[in-house]
Amino acid sequence: MKYLFFIPFFLFFAVGSLAQDTTIVELQADTAAVDVPGVNTTEAAMRFNEGVALFGQRKLKEAVDMFTQSIDLDSSFVRAYVNRGSALLELNKPEAAESDFRIAISLNESADAAHYGLARILEARSDQEGAFHHYSKAIDYNPNMASYYYQRGVIYFQREDYLNAQLDFTLALRVDPDLGYAYNDRASCHLKMDNLKAAVADYEECLKRLPQFALAHNNLASAKRKLGLKDESILDYTQAIRVDPDNHVAINNRGYTFYELGKLPEALADFELALSKQSDYVLALNNKASVLIDMENWIEAEKALNRAIELNKEYAYAYFNRGIAREMLRNVEGACADWSRAAELGVKNATKYYEMVCE
Repeated sequence: MKYLFFIPFFLFFAVGSLAQDTTIVELQADTAAVDVPGVNTTEAAMRFNEGVALFGQRKLKEAVDMFTQSIDLDSSFVRAYVNRGSALLELNKPEAAESDFRIAISLNESADAAHYGLARILEARSDQEGAFHHYSKAIDYNPNMASYYYQRGVIYFQREDYLNAQLDFTLALRVDPDLGYAYNDRASCHLKMDNLKAAVADYEECLKRLPQFALAHNNLASAKRKLGLKDESILDYTQAIRVDPDNHVAINNRGYTFYELGKLPEALADFELALSKQSDYVLALNNKASVLIDMENWIEAEKALNRAIELNKEYAYAYFNRGIAREMLRNVEGACADWSRAAELGVKNATKYYEMVCE
């Protein structure tokens, strides 16, 4: 028995992209003095609206200046703090943005966009509890924003609470039926709960909206593979690779599926291709070696496994597979040492091989 490794489906996380999903609040200049509580002068509202326009033009530093002027004119202008915080986030100034969001919340607890912006910052810092709290607050105060549900769903998924993650992604899609990433992530929840057909359906919905999303192609292929549709999964992996030719994960997975289909030359070619994209990819090194063992090329298999172990000295299955290659090369002492190490690292079959050959 050899061990090949397949990279399972992936969840798309938007956690790190603070700039892509911040919320800016638009305000009409001719109604600002009436509609915005706490605005003392028309001039403060005018500065605010100029900031909104500059933000839309991606002139972020100038937008920050306008929001600052608006705040100077009215220190209780909640939405000016929120928008300045959003602009500061896009300028990669999370500490200053956090201060603005917290001031906005202190002035108006129901400022949902401030809770959301603060949650994004906390999530980027790996403060999952804090982020979850503020995403939930944002939803409480404004249940009509798809991004709020989506980001909380990501946290549920990270907690392995797939049922609640699925619910949040569904709620996000009710608000915005074209939110492609939510289909991908809900599909990943389905996969975790072995609802394979539902997963396939959601990945396909994602790709209708995001046809160049390589990750969803890879995920769809993985779901079909689990359904036993290996030939179809090959096509989907191939599409993922067409979209992203450097996608070493999809290349590895296609190679794994070729191996399952008994197509050893194609599998070997894919593992070598994956390694040409990422030379230290230990899973592809192990998988390449497994194919070489099947091809009875023990010397090259041992070389690949030597490299895998050099890169990761705790890689249990590489020791196990190298033991097989070494035994076939009549290096029994080396094989026994490898199986002993693999057994120490938790590979149960290694103990059986050691007992059969080494005792």
